[in-house]
Parts: sequence; C-alpha cells; structure tokens
Amino acid sequence: MAADHSQSFGSSSYSRKRDLVFIVNPLSANGRTGKEWKKLVPYLRSRLSKEYNIRESLTSGPCHAIDITREAIREGAEAVIAVGGDGTLHEVVNGFFWAGKPVASQIKEPTNSTALGVIPLGTGSDFARTVGWKSDPCEAIERVARGLRTRIDVRVISGEIGVQRQVFMLLDTRDLVNEGEWETCPQVMALCIGNAKYFGSGMKITPNVDPRSGKLEDVILQNFKWYDFLLKMHKLYNGTHLTEKNVSSRRRLMNTDYIVLSNLY
Repeated sequence: MAADHSQSFGSSSYSRKRDLVFIVNPLSANGRTGKEWKKLVPYLRSRLSKEYNIRESLTSGPCHAIDITREAIREGAEAVIAVGGDGTLHEVVNGFFWAGKPVASQIKEPTNSTALGVIPLGTGSDFARTVGWKSDPCEAIERVARGLRTRIDVRVISGEIGVQRQVFMLLDTRDLVNEGEWETCPQVMALCIGNAKYFGSGMKITPNVDPRSGKLEDVILQNFKWYDFLLKMHKLYNGTHLTEKNVSSRRRLMNTDYIVLSNLY
C-alpha cells in the first residue's frame, strides 16, 4: 500500500488480525463518495474492527485501485472491498489478475483466498443492482461482517488499442458476421454481451443472465435509429426490449477457460 494513501483503524493487536482493505475513490459520484465514506467510517470501525484490521486506501488517479488490490492480495488480505461505483469495482476486479492469471496463483505460499467486496456509493452501481443489493452502505457492511462468500464468473475482454467511440448523435450500423457459431446479422447498431443484467446506470440490457451461472447473454440491436432510443428507452431500462422485432438475444455457456472469482457478500 502507498503510505501516503493508506490508514489503519485497527487496535494494538494489529498483527493478529486479518486485513480488510477498503479502496475508496473519493471523486466518485462527483465527490459524494468521499463525503459519504467519511460519515461511514465510525460505524464501519465499530462493526468490524474487533475481528479485522480496517485499512483504508484512497485512490489518487486512474488504475491506482488496480495496484492497491494486487498489493493487498500479495500481503494476504482477507478481502479487498471496492467503495464507489462500477468504475472503482472494475479496477479492483482487474487488480485480482496479472498477465491474465489470478494474482493469488502467483504467490508461492498463499495463506488464504482474498475475497472481493463491494460498498456501492457510486452513481451507477449496476453490479450491486444485478445481484439484488440495495444502495445501502450499512447493509453492505453487514454482508462483510457475516463473511458469507459466493462465487461469480469473470471473463477477459480484449480489443484493439485506439478504437474510436461514436457519440450518440453519430450512431451507425454495421453488418455482423461470424464464420463459426454466428450467422450474418445486417444493420447491427449494438452488440451487448454480458453475464450481468445491467449497465449504463440501470439499463437492463441483458435481463436473463446471472453472474454465477456460467452463462453469457448476447443481445443484438438491429436497424435502430436515434429516435428509437428515445421512444423505447423505458424498455431498455425495464428489460422488455427483447420483445421488439429488431432485437434478438441468445444465451450460451462461457468457454471452459473462464475464471471464477470469490465474492464477499
């Protein structure tokens, strides 16, 4: 941990306790996360410090959470807990891996399996929404206190460096062709592949999946115009867009090489 960004709230028996590392993005949600976190610390300490060392690390910029997470795992932390939104969680999840392999598997003598935890204090919190959690930080702390774990699926996505993104008013369509499993799909505006239901701060874009099922859902939007999004936006948020004639979906098993990651509830 970077000394200038970390604090410990444990007692004199620090070395006898396992570490809970809370990674906080104070700028998340336009600074609201940092303010809410400061209010939350006294309750968190009273609830957890008897059993654990509470370690706080504030991120100072992009990818900092990745480095903090890797170091915490190497030091044998009980859990690394993302405090913020989906962006912070994304970096923390990536910190569990190095060169495509779990950091824990690269430790010569691992003492335990570090879990992932989440306290949703960001704007979107789509992952928390997917697994049915309320946007209640105290409830999240109770999940950590109970120490219940489950397993979630993790996929690696690789793409070309430097690919430009289109803005909303410049939406375009392309033909999608796959020489193997997929057929030709003309005028594709968007292809969404996910193992969680939500993205984009509440859009239920892949409504039929569960991140613990080992399956992915593919949703294809064909021949969508900019005004279709305005007229059908409510369907994208409540997950009923699959009833539209120019929207198709399919569920499929992940490849056998997917990685399973423990998650702390």
